[in-house]
Amino acid sequence: MDISFECVSQGANFDLYKITLKFYRDCSSFADAPGVGNNTGNEPILNYSSSCGSYSDPFAFTSGPVYITPNCTGSGNPCSGSSSLVELEEYTYEKIINIDKCDDWVFSVCINNRNASITTVTGADNYSLCVEAELNNLIFCNNSPTFTEYPAPYICVNESYCFNNGAIDIDGDSLVYSLVTPIGFNGGTALQYDAGFSSINPISGSTTFDPVNGNLCMNANLIQVSIVAMKISEYRNGLFIGSVIRDIQIITLTCSTVPPVFLYFLVAPVVPVSP
Repeated sequence: MDISFECVSQGANFDLYKITLKFYRDCSSFADAPGVGNNTGNEPILNYSSSCGSYSDPFAFTSGPVYITPNCTGSGNPCSGSSSLVELEEYTYEKIINIDKCDDWVFSVCINNRNASITTVTGADNYSLCVEAELNNLIFCNNSPTFTEYPAPYICVNESYCFNNGAIDIDGDSLVYSLVTPIGFNGGTALQYDAGFSSINPISGSTTFDPVNGNLCMNANLIQVSIVAMKISEYRNGLFIGSVIRDIQIITLTCSTVPPVFLYFLVAPVVPVSP
C-alpha cells in the first residue's frame, strides 16, 4: 500500500488537497478489497491531524482492479490460478480535503489485517497494514513524490535482485530515501520484526540500500515472505516540506531458471540538503 498527495488549489487561509491511496492484494484472496463487492461501504479511512486540528474521512473507491503480475507466457487469464506466482492487483482510492495552513500535517491510513503468510514477523496478521504521509503547507502548495513502478518484487533464492520504486516529484524537490520500520497500528506504532530482522535487514541474506536514489538490492538465502517500508522525504530550499511511505511485501521463491537482470534506476538531480 502507498499514499500520495496533490495540491489542488492554494487559498489565503486553507488549501485543497487530493489524497490518493493505492492498495495491492493477492487476487485469489477469498475476501473482496476494501470498498469493493461485499466490502462496499467499508472504504479505507483517512485520518489526518496537526496542531491545527484532527479529522477523519472515508476514501472513495475510484478504480481497480488492475492486474499487475507479470505474465511471461502471454497465456492464461489474470487471477485464474494458472500462475505459480502470487497474482497481484491494484486498487485506487481518493479523497479531497480542505486543510488549514500548518507545518505538521500527518495523513495516515490503516487496513486490517496484514498477510498471515509473512514469515519475518510473528503473528503478522495481528498487525494492521498502515502507511503515512507528512506535509508542511505553511508556505508552499506542495505535491508529494509519486511512484512509477509497482511494488511487487519477487526474489529468487541466492540471486541478486535490485528494485527501484521510480519515484518522481513534479515540483523538482530534493528527495531523500530511507528504510523505516513498517507501521503496525493506528497512531504510527511500528510493528516488531522477529529477531535478526529489521527495517534495514528485512530478509535472510544481504540487503543494501542507497538513500540518494532509493535503489534497494537484496540477495536472499531462504524461501520467505517479508516486508519493507520505504520513506521518501522531500526538501525545498533546504526546508522539509513532506514525506510519503510505501509498504512493500517481498516474496522469495526458488527459481528453476535465472531471469535476465533488468535494473530500472531513476536518478534525479540531487541538491544537497540537511535532512
